[in-house]
Amino acid sequence: MKLLLSYLNVLFYYTIGLIISLKYLVLYCVQLCSGKSTNVDNSEENEEKPLYKDLKFDFHEEKLKINDQHIEVRFVSAGSPKNPLMLFVHGFPEFWYIWKHQMKEFSGDYWTVALDFNTNESKIADREFLVDCIKVMLDHFGRNRCILIGRDFGGSLVWSFLDKYPELVVKSVIINAPHPAVFKQELRKVSQLAKTSQQLFYLVPKLPEWYFSRNNLHKLDTLYKDAELSADEISAMKNYFKKNKFENIQNGLTTLRTNFIADTIFRDHSKVSTAETYPQVLTIYTKSNPHYNDSCFGHNFVKQALQVTEIQTKHGHYFQMNERSSKLLNKVIRDYFENPSKWETNWNEEDKTTSGNILKENFDEDDEKKENTVGEAFDKLIKISRSLHRKIKPALSKFLVHFM
Repeated sequence: MKLLLSYLNVLFYYTIGLIISLKYLVLYCVQLCSGKSTNVDNSEENEEKPLYKDLKFDFHEEKLKINDQHIEVRFVSAGSPKNPLMLFVHGFPEFWYIWKHQMKEFSGDYWTVALDFNTNESKIADREFLVDCIKVMLDHFGRNRCILIGRDFGGSLVWSFLDKYPELVVKSVIINAPHPAVFKQELRKVSQLAKTSQQLFYLVPKLPEWYFSRNNLHKLDTLYKDAELSADEISAMKNYFKKNKFENIQNGLTTLRTNFIADTIFRDHSKVSTAETYPQVLTIYTKSNPHYNDSCFGHNFVKQALQVTEIQTKHGHYFQMNERSSKLLNKVIRDYFENPSKWETNWNEEDKTTSGNILKENFDEDDEKKENTVGEAFDKLIKISRSLHRKIKPALSKFLVHFM
């Protein structure tokens, strides 16, 4: 009976995805009937060259093939390998470049390594294999523990890694990614179902690939609009995904389809997060996130205290790519690492699913803006004072000479 209900849920989500896809199908037909090409732009102009213009830190690129499975994981590192390891996992549609501001900030104190799962040469692996890939990377680096940070789908992978290998993580930061068990519960709400409409559209085969790739990857312009990226940054992101005729986009969508159904419908979450060694987790989310209800981040599914921080920013789901918002994010992460007593809360065995034990703080980037405004005003005042001093000094000197 339980299995039957699971399959009915799958049918329900696919049906919603098909309904949502109708408008894109109409768009495709209109473009076809108007005589416009429905083919995507496969040009590989400049490839990834623009990526490195704005990276103001030394970094190293490497690729690692895992377990002879033709799975090739690319990673970019910065900082000294002698320092503690800080490992980053990206989401979709993203790659290692999304962590550039964090790598620049923390590479002085940590060995920062950003994974790139978009370079797989074979069929995309499921979540369990990707989770094991992270462990293989730790073995490759000769590390038995790390600080693990993920966002979006990468954050979801981090949750799964913590459930399976909690002893390998010192601390973890998860950005805009609810625990899969919480997300499964929240999908029962109409409000969350509406916000998940884009993910449900991704369940439909082929059409999302076309939609993403059309009009010079215009979809990326829409996704990154709130982040207010520069033209060079947008171009760099697009050129990355144009490689290999958009194979990165296709692999990403295949991964999302496979894991959305496996995790949201069939995975049993009743036994997750029971290990005594479960690390502390800081969950960061943006207010009024277009993809998730705020309540997605208000549950405690871990043995240790879960800290939740809400960031007030106008730069949306991809806020960390914005330079100003990234400074705010880095400030929160560093405070979490360097002031542990501030974030400590007590675990209540009788209350594992409510927000009663969650330490919640609001960080508003407008506060930094106000501080900057005050600082700028002070600088202007100093400049005006110096200017007046230069103008008054000759007259004052003559006055003193005359009367003395």
